[in-house]
Amino acid sequence: MPSTPEPFNSESDCSVAPVELPGVAETVPATLPATSSVTPHRSRLRDAIHLLSRNILNAFRLAIFLRVPEARMPVTWWQVVAFTLLSVAVPMLRSLWETNFGGEFHAPALQGMLFHVPLLICAAVAMAYVAHQPGKALATVQMLLMIAVGIDVLCVATSLLWDGSSGALIRTIHRIVGRAAPYLPAIWLAGASLVAAIRLLSIAPRMRLPAVLIAAIIIALPLATTFRDRSMWSESYEDRKAEAESYLRNNLTQEDIFYRQPELLARELAALQPQRPGVTEVFFIGMAGHGYQDVFKKEVDAVTELMRERFDAKGHTIRLINNRHTVASTPIASVTSLTASLKRTAAVMDVEEDILVLFLTSHGSEAHRFSLDLYPLQFKDLDPPALRRSLDESGIKFRVVVISACYSGGFVDALKDENTLVISASAPDRNSFGCSNENDWTYFGKAYFDEALRNTTSFTEAFALAKPVIEAREKKDDYTPSDPRIAEGAGIKVKLAALQRQLAGAASIAPSAPPPTRIADAASRYAELVYDQKFFDVERAACLASAQNTGPDAMVARKADTFGGLTPASAEWPQLTVAWDRYAEEMCKRFSEPQLRRDSFARHLRASSNPTEIDAMIKFYATPRGEKWHSAEKRATQLMLNDVAKHQDALQMQLYSAYVQTQDRVYKAYSEGQTRKKH
Repeated sequence: MPSTPEPFNSESDCSVAPVELPGVAETVPATLPATSSVTPHRSRLRDAIHLLSRNILNAFRLAIFLRVPEARMPVTWWQVVAFTLLSVAVPMLRSLWETNFGGEFHAPALQGMLFHVPLLICAAVAMAYVAHQPGKALATVQMLLMIAVGIDVLCVATSLLWDGSSGALIRTIHRIVGRAAPYLPAIWLAGASLVAAIRLLSIAPRMRLPAVLIAAIIIALPLATTFRDRSMWSESYEDRKAEAESYLRNNLTQEDIFYRQPELLARELAALQPQRPGVTEVFFIGMAGHGYQDVFKKEVDAVTELMRERFDAKGHTIRLINNRHTVASTPIASVTSLTASLKRTAAVMDVEEDILVLFLTSHGSEAHRFSLDLYPLQFKDLDPPALRRSLDESGIKFRVVVISACYSGGFVDALKDENTLVISASAPDRNSFGCSNENDWTYFGKAYFDEALRNTTSFTEAFALAKPVIEAREKKDDYTPSDPRIAEGAGIKVKLAALQRQLAGAASIAPSAPPPTRIADAASRYAELVYDQKFFDVERAACLASAQNTGPDAMVARKADTFGGLTPASAEWPQLTVAWDRYAEEMCKRFSEPQLRRDSFARHLRASSNPTEIDAMIKFYATPRGEKWHSAEKRATQLMLNDVAKHQDALQMQLYSAYVQTQDRVYKAYSEGQTRKKH
């Protein structure tokens, strides 16, 4: 070791002079030549930047377990402060990036950002004393803080690559790492700190076990088991509120939604029609739990339509959906709304004769919780005992329960019985896939409902058809198999066989929609790309939002006596609103007819372009740049549709109000004239 460190210099910006290490004197001169043209302050700043940049590079070397010679790692108190501040800066810059440099300062995250600092200081001092080198405690503290910054930067870079890549390498890493991913940074920091400390402090082999325990207990254990909110810069409340309410109708406030929801649920339940005696009816309840990915809403909508077409369930369906686009028009999905729906279904069905099909789609947790989430509302998650309790309390005997979520196999044992068929999208310890906002279906939903159940009316046969399809797609995408599960009781097996015979023999049942034929020409293929299903979903949602502005609720709000005294408090009101909803639903469905729009677009495209040009456009869309362009174009079109709908709504209300005022004046003048004639 070199000679005794230089004494404290009171004129050096209140900092401790650098620890004198071999090679450092040449890097940081103690004094400047008298003839230097550079001012002392500028020189010190330049030297400080040089030191810090050198140690930032050293931080990455230490983080990946490379040896950094002691002489190449200058140590000062101000660098300890600098690397502590960098510990804050790295996650803050990431959160700024994620919020597009908007949002607001989130002060509570500061404690999460700095939580590791006292732990590393304690660990560094403990290791220095274990090695009988307390004089190197400062160097050890600085080194551990450097490693933390290096790992932070590498983790941020990895996560950005992870989020932006769909390559086989990233998927392979994801499969290998799996559920251990949240703990890896803490283990990495503890391991890199231990290795670096052993090298710096020359810890003897017999003292390495205490050093390992220090790294594990003081660094790894607290950091791996504590949730650290490090989003110091987050979306502002107004931004989150605007995002959550971006498509809400009539500019409803959260309080309005809260009070409107009971009416929406009552309306949905009132539309449920009684069963026909002597006929085995299918009653369907679809539940989309997670409100920020449209795929779950799309699945419930599509499966509802499938049940109506394939299983004669018209008038026997209930949809419970958590989605920001529908929160003002559709009952939300909660344990309470599900329980109410089960009770209402039991009241109108023959519980000893009819069959309930319950479809749940959302995210799931390792603890087997079915996610119910719609910010800013808060719900209890649905777990297997709660679902079983709601089903049993309803009194419904014959049940088909299909759960599409990660770890949904955890529901199977809790729900299975003699009269129940339970199907899960995954095993109790496996993920399921396809939960992307852009998708129309999850992997399971596509294979089971959209493909298999369109070719059979047997729920168990559909499972047998879908499972290998799901496995093949997961294998192609290099995912760990989800391993869907099924459990069928003897009683429900007999009941479903009878339903199959009934459906096969009923002339009124519409045949299964044939699989889509291969599009013959380039113009039609391009029309499919431009006008995909998501386009029509958004257009239909805008249509329904506009329809609500002329519905019974809106009419009475503008003019109380519109219906001759009939109001929302009247017993007959639900009948009126249900009839309006059916009218709006059918009108908007036909207005957004996909094939009519695509055929018209393709016809005009053929007239204005040749097949070679159209093929070139299709090939461009198949490239990464084309996909990005197409995605941006669709997003802009969807936002445009909503803007146009809002503008039309406002204009319609303005013009309609003027018309009503004129109508009242004309009617008043007419009534007064008639009165004068009589006299």
